[in-house]
Amino acid sequence: MSISGAAAGPALYVWRHRVMYVGPSYEARSRKYGSAALVAGLDAPLTFNLPGGGQVKTPLALLPPQLPTFFGAHQSRIAVLFLDMFRQDYFKLADCFPSEEESIRTGLEREESVCALFRAIADKGLAGAGGPSALFSLLGLPANPLAGAGESMDPRILQAIKLMTEASPQCLGTSELASRLHLSIPRVIQLFRDQLGMSFGAFQRWYRLHLVTLAVSTGQTLTDAAQTAGFVDLAHYDNLFKRTFGVAPSIFLSSRARVEVDASLLPPEHQPAQSRPSMVPG
Repeated sequence: MSISGAAAGPALYVWRHRVMYVGPSYEARSRKYGSAALVAGLDAPLTFNLPGGGQVKTPLALLPPQLPTFFGAHQSRIAVLFLDMFRQDYFKLADCFPSEEESIRTGLEREESVCALFRAIADKGLAGAGGPSALFSLLGLPANPLAGAGESMDPRILQAIKLMTEASPQCLGTSELASRLHLSIPRVIQLFRDQLGMSFGAFQRWYRLHLVTLAVSTGQTLTDAAQTAGFVDLAHYDNLFKRTFGVAPSIFLSSRARVEVDASLLPPEHQPAQSRPSMVPG
């Protein structure tokens, strides 16, 4: 399934610690992303309404995690690169955005080059625009956001992330994770807030969305994948997906939508053949 031109459908790109949405514009409404995000209006600038009554109009903005924002894209296609949950990407990018107004950072020197690459991804797909390496290289980000994180992050958080990854397709709860780390539940909760700037619950919800996407990409039904990852029902999953990504998951069930998953995340039996791309329709 190919994407070309302005009529291209929505696409979701999934890596181990990052996710990117490229496609039709969001409805103008309030939202609060779980992770930091790089947001671009591909055909027209974004307009952010500030709590104090002002506005920020920009083609590219860096948002910190958990920031309540209200913005619209005025029918523009949009690209949102959800950065890693550990704030490593955010810390690397923040100094490159010299202007800041109520935590919304703008003014990236290579702004037009980044927006042009996002437009190429929307028109040609990620592979046609040079692949992930072209995107992360232009942004000055490592392929793995946790590279070198051992110097800046508490090793217990890194161990928690490792335990949660190894527990797939189940997602560890606070009690079990605390037991495996030999810590109290309040201490685990405090570590996540101190190190990641978010609650353990917020991190867990984000990770569960990853698990569902990976499971569906290997052929599981959405219902089974959501239940296995710990969602009460599809409505619970649907609501969280929409709050996180700004669009309903049903948009990826259309014939024009596609999801691309980093092949290294898939189990061996589902690794893509050399001759075909690691993309599956939503």
